[in-house]
Amino acid sequence: MPAEETRPGQLALQRAATAALAVSAALHILEQGDAHRAGAALRHLIRDADGTIPLKVGLRWAHTSPVFDAVHLATLAPRLSHSDQLRYRTADRLPRRPGSSAAARTTQRAHRIPTQLWPAWSARLSPVNGALSRTIRPVLSCYLLLIGGTGDFTTATRVLRSPAEDRLGPHMAHRLTKQGHWKAISLGLSALADYLDQEGSPIDYDRRRALDYRDLLPQDTWTQLCRDIEFEAGGVRRHLFARALLFERISGLPATVAPAVYAPATTELRTMLRTFETDLTPVLVSQLEEHAREFLARQGIHDEPLTWQPPTNIIEGLDLPGCDLGDINLGILHRLIRDESLTTAGAARRLGVSHDAVRFVLQEQPAPPKRSAMWERGATVRRARVALPRDAFARLYLEEYRSLKWIAKHAGVNEEAIKVLVREYGMSREGKATRWRQIDLDWLRDQRAAGRTCRELAEETGFSLGMISYLGRRHDLPGRRPARKG
Repeated sequence: MPAEETRPGQLALQRAATAALAVSAALHILEQGDAHRAGAALRHLIRDADGTIPLKVGLRWAHTSPVFDAVHLATLAPRLSHSDQLRYRTADRLPRRPGSSAAARTTQRAHRIPTQLWPAWSARLSPVNGALSRTIRPVLSCYLLLIGGTGDFTTATRVLRSPAEDRLGPHMAHRLTKQGHWKAISLGLSALADYLDQEGSPIDYDRRRALDYRDLLPQDTWTQLCRDIEFEAGGVRRHLFARALLFERISGLPATVAPAVYAPATTELRTMLRTFETDLTPVLVSQLEEHAREFLARQGIHDEPLTWQPPTNIIEGLDLPGCDLGDINLGILHRLIRDESLTTAGAARRLGVSHDAVRFVLQEQPAPPKRSAMWERGATVRRARVALPRDAFARLYLEEYRSLKWIAKHAGVNEEAIKVLVREYGMSREGKATRWRQIDLDWLRDQRAAGRTCRELAEETGFSLGMISYLGRRHDLPGRRPARKG
């Protein structure tokens, strides 16, 4: 059977007045300057008595133009979820539905997006106050993947291996909407998505996410690296913080999902990690980056830069809530960190920028150390290393059980330098309660019987005066003072 033909006038209105009203309304909508104004005019006409909009986003008409579809989506935008607003790009000049290639484009874009958004972009898109980097950066990356795509926030977190909880996506979008930032951020993310789709990325972040980071910056490498540049390696935590920071730079993942042996899993450790960023120096960062390149080479990655960020000039002119990292006065920031010893949070308050913006700048351009303090500490440690090689130090510290104070005096350095050697050499010994077992009690008895004082014996053995006195009382050695009679 031939297809039924539409009779002319079949859809015509029965009353001329109704037709005139519809035409008048249509002309009023078409006279608007853009799709969003037209959508607002149409929304006003079709709103129900209870204020809701009866149309559904899935409704399609045949043979409609892109402009008509844009007006339709702009009309529905207020009732759409934030994920759908990103998928349909309702903040753009011409909102549109995802095309037939949307799924393939989303898969390709996932390889070009780090799990937490690039620092410079995060600083531009994040409000100065009220949004923690640990929270908003992974969420922004998920939003970026949703632009013009086919999935939802939960799907985005799975694809990007994000630690963000499902509820965090709509919650963060709601907060940004209340603050009046959602539209501008959506436009910024749309511009970034278009750039990535057209220009690509020199880094395959999906491959970076899949690497094995358990052997990143092992203890021996960290100790030698610090020794080469005369940077104090510190204790176990400083090494863990260096590994966590390097993990973020290489993988694009947050430090909280690093291997368990060095991931900052508690709030206290995450706070201390931010403190470590003020300890960074240009030479240390350079050495860490060199090790990171060697790490990538061992993993078979030779064709990528260590880090990369898309240019932020593609969003010039947008009224975004954050700041441009290039606008931060580097000289003032370094002076606040070194001369005034401010924390990253304190420096951020002084400069009127976000806490994360200060952290991002210091990770890329750390403050040089104070030259006098660096020279004095480094020279003292160098003298200690020369005077006490590992074997000699082990003999005094482990075999003879000398105190740090005694070893420092013996080497002609201060006690802090000896503590540095303890950490560098990775040495430990039993607790103070068992130290008396290291003394030959027969020898000590003979010395006391010969009239030598506890102070003399303490200086010779390296034990404290209190320890020598304690041993005398415990073992009833000669030379004890008679007890006072009542």
